[in-house]
Amino acid sequence: MAVSLGRERGGILWLVGLIDEHRPAFDYDWRSRFGMPVSAIGAGMPWDEAIRLAVLLHKDPASMLFASSQGWDYPVSREALLLMDIFDLEHAVNSKKTPKPHTMRPGKSAKDTTRYGNAAGRTVAQVKGILADARAGVIPV
Repeated sequence: MAVSLGRERGGILWLVGLIDEHRPAFDYDWRSRFGMPVSAIGAGMPWDEAIRLAVLLHKDPASMLFASSQGWDYPVSREALLLMDIFDLEHAVNSKKTPKPHTMRPGKSAKDTTRYGNAAGRTVAQVKGILADARAGVIPV
């Protein structure tokens, strides 16, 4: 396999960027799944092998790397995701109101979201205008 230097999936620059952006998750998966530290890439492990393994980890929802790259709080197996879908469908069929999705779904919870300011009484256009002014450095009077 010819090793690509590009930033597209499967390139060395893509791998280096992935390691930089998700280092704790990458360290965990590399150590737990392959039994070696990330520092072995390029030394004890060839770049092309490391890229192939990283591509597989990046596609596996049960890996910490996948969870981190998707903004999830934790990894989840494909089987668990399927069971959550079945649970949600079962409740949707047997409920008069639209039920909420299963609470074990990965991702950031609503309570993790920090809200700033009070948008009450403002239209969406007004809020967008305020944000645009803030980005442009315009100070409200």
